[in-house]
Amino acid sequence: MTGLDEQDLERRGFEGFVKVSELRQGVQRVPSQKGVYAVLRLSESEPAFLPRSPASWFKGKDPTVSQAELSENWVHGAQTLYIGSADDLRARIDLLIQFSDAGQARSVFHWGGRLLWQLADSDDLAVAWKAAPAGIGSAQRDLVIEFREEFGQLPYANLRLPPARTSGAI
Repeated sequence: MTGLDEQDLERRGFEGFVKVSELRQGVQRVPSQKGVYAVLRLSESEPAFLPRSPASWFKGKDPTVSQAELSENWVHGAQTLYIGSADDLRARIDLLIQFSDAGQARSVFHWGGRLLWQLADSDDLAVAWKAAPAGIGSAQRDLVIEFREEFGQLPYANLRLPPARTSGAI
């Protein structure tokens, strides 16, 4: 595999690598600390995209993305699909999982990463995290830039480059 895959992230101190299906049962194992997180697809099979997103709507907006856009954003050969940061990893990952829940009646405030939930195997995605007390925004940006340099585009579900902040390499 290439950089920013499961082995590379483990070497960088990421932990967890817990399936979304397991996180739906609870996120207690995720630390309530500042840090960065990554969502990975460990399967090497070609992705299958759902025609409609099962995720919660946000501010009245349907999270569904066209099949063409999903295919265009797909990064062949990459395990990492999304890189995020949070002041509280447990709260953010819990929100990410809530957003993915099909048929939820309420709107959830987490629009980032919405392309993840149109993958037919989204329950098998793995979430990894690394506590980083300082410079989380920069750490996220640095990882996204590193990914873009290696693969020529942003991770599949990162739709824009995170804003520049104070340094804090991971």
